[in-house]
Amino acid sequence: MKKLKAFDKLWRLSCFCWAMAAILFTSWSCTKSQKSAQDWIQQGVEHFKAERYAQAASAYQQAVEKEPENAVTYNLLGMAYRFRYNQTGDPAMREKETAAFRRAVELNPRFVVAIKNLAATSHRDGNHREAAAWARRALELFPRDPEKPLLESWIRQHAENGEAPVSP
Repeated sequence: MKKLKAFDKLWRLSCFCWAMAAILFTSWSCTKSQKSAQDWIQQGVEHFKAERYAQAASAYQQAVEKEPENAVTYNLLGMAYRFRYNQTGDPAMREKETAAFRRAVELNPRFVVAIKNLAATSHRDGNHREAAAWARRALELFPRDPEKPLLESWIRQHAENGEAPVSP
């Protein structure tokens, strides 16, 4: 009887250990299968390098959902939409591009890269007034920008059109 109780105790302990191992394994594998924002960004970068811009945008969108306050991710998303627009000519991609860059600037008003991207998008869309405003803002934040001549040319182009200044 004493051996039976000892066996029963050992059996229960063994079952408990196996159950705990199963729970730990399940929680580990669930955690492992959930990608972080950084994982999605890395995947987006890989797609972008391979010129798979739709997949890059999808990966960046997943990253945005994980970290909705990350201005850099919105800028990357905007770039993926820009290159997707260049591939397809789909105007919806241009709208998404602009919205992503705007959100990046909303989240970080001093994010010069996103500001310059808004200037470039506005310029390409023929909105020289807005392009000049974004270019001015970029130069205010980073006067020694290596792209200063290009930004200044957009400001001059706006001035030559005789349009009134606008602020972004």
